[in-house]
Amino acid sequence: DWVLLGRGRPEDAAPLPELTPVFAMSSVNPDTGRWQRREIERIALAPALLAPGRFVSRMEERCLEPRIVQGAYLVIDTTDEHVPRDGESPAAFAVDLRGEGLVVRLARHDRSNTRLELYGLTADCPSLFTPPKDQDKRLVGRVVWVAQPL
Repeated sequence: DWVLLGRGRPEDAAPLPELTPVFAMSSVNPDTGRWQRREIERIALAPALLAPGRFVSRMEERCLEPRIVQGAYLVIDTTDEHVPRDGESPAAFAVDLRGEGLVVRLARHDRSNTRLELYGLTADCPSLFTPPKDQDKRLVGRVVWVAQPL
């Protein structure tokens, strides 16, 4: 019936997109100074992108331009905390900066100085350094998907 009459649904139809909340990056809890989830809008995404432990935010800064532009939608996986080691390509991570909220930076381990380096691609975004033992307190998750204008 689907092909001939246009009624019903094809048997192997792709799952319909789901409306999912998008959280602000600059939302800070006034008591703790830590990032807190505050919904600012909803967008339709394929269910496969929203595995457990993932959420969507919108890039509010320009630190990773041109790689990730301001206004881009980001899917952040809170279960993926593998920070690249020396010699591996850096990866984009969402980081909870006390008093600032969520920021997205490229991250890599700096073995020579035994610290985690978080850096942007512009001069306006200075590098941040943290001891590896504190990384679990600051890293929220890895950016695993980006939607932005080309």
